[in-house]
Amino acid sequence: METFLLRGQLHTRYLRAGRIVKLPADHVHEVTNHTSAVAYSVHVYAPGLEAMNFYRTEGDGSLRRVHSEDVEQWEAASQSW
Repeated sequence: METFLLRGQLHTRYLRAGRIVKLPADHVHEVTNHTSAVAYSVHVYAPGLEAMNFYRTEGDGSLRRVHSEDVEQWEAASQSW
């Protein structure tokens, strides 16, 4: 399931297995699995991301950035896997 903000309104759509979705660069979304089945979500960015922003939805439907992680943080974390 994908939840996203469009024109100030939260929307939800269900994504079926194997679906490929192309999104604009400013698309902010959350992908979740509400089933008991194993699910994977692969995100590919071109050009590559330098940072990932994380947001909270406010009561009026707007988004507030709560923190940002840069590539160096991801690289350090991946070395511990």
